[in-house]
Amino acid sequence: MKYKTELHVLEKGTGPILSKAGCIALGLIPTGWPHVVNKLSLSSPDEGNGVDMLLKSQSAASIREQLFQEFPEVFPPDDEVLPLKPMKGPPMKIELLPGTSPIRRYRCNTIPLHWQDKVKAHLETMVQKQIIERVPQGEAPEWLFSMVVVPKAGTDEPRVTVDFSPLNPFVKRPMYPCRVPAEEVAQIPPGMTHFTVLDGRHGYWQVLLDKPSSKIMTSNTPWGMFRYLRNAMGLISAGTSSTDAAMTLSQYPFAPKPKLLTTSDPRSCRSSSYLVKTESGRLYWRNRRYLKLYAPPIGVAKDIPESQEEVKQPRRSKRQKKAP
Repeated sequence: MKYKTELHVLEKGTGPILSKAGCIALGLIPTGWPHVVNKLSLSSPDEGNGVDMLLKSQSAASIREQLFQEFPEVFPPDDEVLPLKPMKGPPMKIELLPGTSPIRRYRCNTIPLHWQDKVKAHLETMVQKQIIERVPQGEAPEWLFSMVVVPKAGTDEPRVTVDFSPLNPFVKRPMYPCRVPAEEVAQIPPGMTHFTVLDGRHGYWQVLLDKPSSKIMTSNTPWGMFRYLRNAMGLISAGTSSTDAAMTLSQYPFAPKPKLLTTSDPRSCRSSSYLVKTESGRLYWRNRRYLKLYAPPIGVAKDIPESQEEVKQPRRSKRQKKAP
């Protein structure tokens, strides 16, 4: 028996390339599409719109458990420690200013007694995940910084960090190419109603360090010296390097910075910014200083007034010099 299949190759697609069954399986369209199965209520966000993942019958806990069972290699059991899979791409490199001398902090910071067992176990877990490694006995590191343990926000659990503040003034910070919000929003094709927010489960720790940079990021603890094998928070170039690694993985122009639809990158905007929609459907880019109209409607919200009087111009920065 022979089958005939017709294929179409498109240079630029203007719509979804998935089949109807695939869109239903991913929850992009309701099961009875194109027939209306449930009306979307703007006043009650808990009511679903026919998409299975938004139905009341499925709680957040059940969806979470379903994802854990479907992707065990990404979400292993709590009692199972696996090496953390790094992102693809070149390793991160720390570039220092010319003439920088090594910095060493030999004194260990004091850790409260009720945290010591948890911190020690956390360090061992990081070693098993290949995030850090022990400095071999007898090796004298040229760079050494102090581990700092602070409570996590809203809890009494310890958060393990390293104080890289003595190093930051001597690190070259990579440039982050970021366009203005108007250009980003202009790339959204007309009629699009869904967007994707991508994030690594352990974003910084999933970026590898090259060997010279790993020797720079060495910390001193009561249980010995450890050096990072991955990117770490607290370093001035950590955020830019992590974002660049994520951009390398992306194949689409708007995907590298999808968070522009929710919160702006601190390197591109000095205040908290986000996209909001008025009841008339107008889309605004809003921050603490001003509102400005940027794009045609793609949604509805009720928290921003309709009045144009609230659309203010940004304040002049103190560093900005007036034109002669």
